[in-house]
Amino acid sequence: MKKVEVPPKERCSRASYIQQFHIDTPVYHLNTNSDVRRLACLSGKWEHSDPKKLYKWFKEAVSGDDRDQLRRLVRYLKAWAAVSFDDAPGSRPTSIFLTVIVTEAYQDLWAQRLLGLTDDDALLAVIKKMHDRLFDDPKVENPIDKKEDLNRMTVEAWDGFLPRLSALQDIAERAGDAKDEASAALTWSEAFSFLMPLPEADQVEIVDEGSGRAVMQLPEIEVKVFTGTPPRTVATYRNEVPGVAKDCTLSFVIVNPHVVPEFATVEWTVRNEGVEADQRSDLGHRRVGMRLLSAEEHTAYVGRHFMDCVIRLNGQVYAVRRVPVTIRNVQHVARNPPRPPYTKLRSFFRRRR
Repeated sequence: MKKVEVPPKERCSRASYIQQFHIDTPVYHLNTNSDVRRLACLSGKWEHSDPKKLYKWFKEAVSGDDRDQLRRLVRYLKAWAAVSFDDAPGSRPTSIFLTVIVTEAYQDLWAQRLLGLTDDDALLAVIKKMHDRLFDDPKVENPIDKKEDLNRMTVEAWDGFLPRLSALQDIAERAGDAKDEASAALTWSEAFSFLMPLPEADQVEIVDEGSGRAVMQLPEIEVKVFTGTPPRTVATYRNEVPGVAKDCTLSFVIVNPHVVPEFATVEWTVRNEGVEADQRSDLGHRRVGMRLLSAEEHTAYVGRHFMDCVIRLNGQVYAVRRVPVTIRNVQHVARNPPRPPYTKLRSFFRRRR
């Protein structure tokens, strides 16, 4: 845990963790004789609120495999909310708001569910229903108390939420139109950042369907390892860091910048794996900038991690380079061992018409 937010919120205390995640902890009073629950509020009042009834409503909304899929969809939308509102935290939807609106949208998909829905198709359908509903009416009734509106955002916060929901629908539609798994994953990563796993490949070469040629040359990434105070260079690698100690600084630089289009954005996405990263709930982070040709990171967790460099132009992926980084619990750094062979993944580039 990073910190407990001060002052607390009206209906809960918020414990924040590394990398956008938090847990809201409410306090309830239970009358054991009547089985009635009341929520403690910062203003000093007790609000009638029963999480048990809401849990029962959710559990009975759908059954069997559909319930498992619904739980996954709720998690997907909560993940989107966790990483997409850093610059507008007041516009971030609450967990209960998302749970209710996703559940009601999923219930409306009964005909599609009879035929069978994959998670990506179900997610796209739910996002579309959310978009249409909330742009028409911002009110979201509590299913167990119709008098309560679960949307407590201010007008200003709502104006920050709707454009992000529109962007999510656009991403979902483009992912649905993708011709292969790699293209879909890269599109979904616009919304889910480091939470969206990418294909196990070192490179993604985008190919023009007409000519069969690569749209652009792949970026070559040089990684320098610095340690000590003042920092000194102890190793230099190309497209992979096969062994590095903890507490080092890594400088990632695209050494063939001429291949990056003039107005392209470059995304540097850190994806952490392993026990230490899991214990700290530090799954990664992302930096994005126009022709952002370099990034700097610090080694902290033992394990094999990744720095993904994604180049986009007008929202279209042009090239991807994945840089594996293996961090060891040692005090030295191996110098430039032979580079292992890579796996090449080809995806298709479709021209915008």
